Amino acid sequence: MNLHDFFERVFVISLDSDGSRRERLFANFRETGIADPEKVVVVRAVDGRLIPSPGWFGAGDGAWGCLMSHMRVAQDAIQDSVANYLVLEDDVVFHPQAKLFLENFLRELPDDWDQLYLGGQFLIHPPEPLSDWVLKAKNVHRTHAYGLNSGCIPTFLNHILQLPEFMLPVRDEFGLPKLVPRDWHLDHQLGRAHEKEAWKTYCPSWWLAGQRAGPSRVSDRETGELWWNWVSEERRSRMPFFFLKSDAGDLAQKAKEVLHFGNSLRKGTLTDEGLDSSLDDTGLERWLNLIAREAIEQWKLPGFQLPETEENLLSRIQEAWSAGVREFDATIDCPPREYPYSQFQSLWEMDTSN
Repeated sequence: MNLHDFFERVFVISLDSDGSRRERLFANFRETGIADPEKVVVVRAVDGRLIPSPGWFGAGDGAWGCLMSHMRVAQDAIQDSVANYLVLEDDVVFHPQAKLFLENFLRELPDDWDQLYLGGQFLIHPPEPLSDWVLKAKNVHRTHAYGLNSGCIPTFLNHILQLPEFMLPVRDEFGLPKLVPRDWHLDHQLGRAHEKEAWKTYCPSWWLAGQRAGPSRVSDRETGELWWNWVSEERRSRMPFFFLKSDAGDLAQKAKEVLHFGNSLRKGTLTDEGLDSSLDDTGLERWLNLIAREAIEQWKLPGFQLPETEENLLSRIQEAWSAGVREFDATIDCPPREYPYSQFQSLWEMDTSN
């Protein structure tokens, strides 16, 4: 199953100047088979640098262009009487097994859906699992891959331009009330709709789509590839850790592709600055849970490299992490993100009794 089998129209939002991003996305479509580049509708993105935001909008011109671009897509869908649509931003990247994931998700998707996300980030409120493949969203951020059903589109348009929600009530120097712009993006506003249950929103239990590494037009910053998979207590507690010895040599490069070691590595090593023998048991458990969470979000497995002078840490970690700890070796020959779901699960649930 691909996107065209379910959605009447698939939109791709892209600036005229971003031809290389579109080509990279279309190559991903062909590699995964998730969409046909000839069938998608490319929508010219609103460039906030050329059409700046009004005074009441405080999130910046890039975020304003994003809001206006998504509004344009919804308006076109209404005027063309589109039954449902999917909108993608041109920095989206699909999982190698996206077709399988999509089929599993849509098979279990409730008929009453108004909005669905194929990629996003859960914030504030965790989702509610409805089945093996479907989650009910309570607050989803990011707008790189979501769909709308026709009955919801007018409500969606009305909601994303609710001016008071983009303003913050304060008092001036005389104690009188006034409104000032706040840093409130489109995805913040959509998250509010999910919290209020303004419409029914569902997500797959594993994201089909992430955001590709590169410069963001909204934040104007360089980002790595991001996925934000849902991190439940069950997933985190069942995930084994893998470790590298300090003299791992050539194996370290392969491990970097497969394992997540942390976001603050000591220079010239794969040892996170947070991993230190001075950690008490509570601090060590907190660090392990953090690395496992970040690994799940990134389609990787959690790992650590033992500091050369702190070999005793291994026994402490083995005792602290009930899902098991194993030494990383060359038999794991590609990133878990490229495994079929079942194989990823088998890595996850491997026997750690020995």
